[in-house]
Amino acid sequence: MFKNESYWSFGELFSSDELIHLKGKAAAPYATNWPVEEMDDEEIEDIVVYAYRARVSALKDRMELMGLTKDLAKKVLHELVEEQIASNADMIKGHFTRDKSILKKIKAENDYLSKMTYDGWCRDVKAWLDTPDRNHTFARGSVLENPLVAFDYGDERLLFRIILDQLTEDETIVLDLSEVYQGGWVKEDERKLNYTEEAFIKDASPPIIITEGVFDAYAIKAAIKVLKPHLYEYVRFLDYDQKNDGGASASVRLLRSLAAAGVSNRVLAIFDNDTSAHEELHGLDDSSLPENFKIALYPDLEFAKSYPTEGAQGRKLMNVNGLACSIEMFLGHDVLKDNEQFRPVSWKNRMPRTGQYQGEISGKSEVQKLYRDKVKLALKNGAQKSQDWSGMELLVGNIVKKLSTLPFSVPRDF
Repeated sequence: MFKNESYWSFGELFSSDELIHLKGKAAAPYATNWPVEEMDDEEIEDIVVYAYRARVSALKDRMELMGLTKDLAKKVLHELVEEQIASNADMIKGHFTRDKSILKKIKAENDYLSKMTYDGWCRDVKAWLDTPDRNHTFARGSVLENPLVAFDYGDERLLFRIILDQLTEDETIVLDLSEVYQGGWVKEDERKLNYTEEAFIKDASPPIIITEGVFDAYAIKAAIKVLKPHLYEYVRFLDYDQKNDGGASASVRLLRSLAAAGVSNRVLAIFDNDTSAHEELHGLDDSSLPENFKIALYPDLEFAKSYPTEGAQGRKLMNVNGLACSIEMFLGHDVLKDNEQFRPVSWKNRMPRTGQYQGEISGKSEVQKLYRDKVKLALKNGAQKSQDWSGMELLVGNIVKKLSTLPFSVPRDF
């Protein structure tokens, strides 16, 4: 469907390493604009395909990150259907046409729309997709003939999300850019698209994640690269190499500064689930920030509900969620343990606002070193069965979920 038009709204869902440039027999399965069945071997050798190729699971993860969620699609569909029902009713009431067959069709469409549920409509979409002719057109017509018509005038990315939800996670999606390529919109010597003046239309720029320090940013980025590499290019972390301080206090100051500056990116500030963060966030919440900003704490850990601690009262098991759950607690049991025993949390200063003590994992530097070694091994040979990534899986999943609730498009003035 793309030739001389912008297709950035779809292009932004694919990463540069998913671009494929194929020729001949290798290109034939993706040559949607070529009559492959009618071509002989010599003609097939002339086929050229330039396309993006990605799994359904990767695309859905990215769309969650952008806020292009199933819940948003459901909400938009409801609004579109209500508008169409009202429009049809006006045509019927105003005697839009004297053609009885057309009026009958409009009334039948309204009857379908008024009884339609989201789940039922999705079943119709899936049945439509499953029909033998996979080269369906998206031309407007009646929703009775093509269920996708119900999403006319809605954001096409959300319609794409709905279609993805009807497919299995391991299916492959191909965005054919062959005509765009032939039209000179792609530089052959670069694995990227040549947008030039069209680049400004991108409205789902990567979110900015603020952490309490450079190691937090490294730990989360590394986990994304190991666990969800298809999301690695879709988030940005604050470059702590350019600032001298870290911690909850510095992150709160930075968060306020970005909000005051009117930064239009989606911004997630994520803090340790400890006493220091609760102290600094006292009186600050999402309602006091722009809608594209969100504050979050690291999630509670099940094993942290009964974790060894040491302090003035000696060693004892305590629930350290909310008191001492820094990034180190999420790095895995394989790096948290020393001689098969969890490294204890040591209690430090008592914080004045909350009246609680701040805790810190013992041997923090050693834990961080072990995690770096673990990451190197995983990036080289893949995540190992002996490695525990459960904590980082929880944390990364929590971050994606938080980002999915932020607006994916922020109005800009040009």
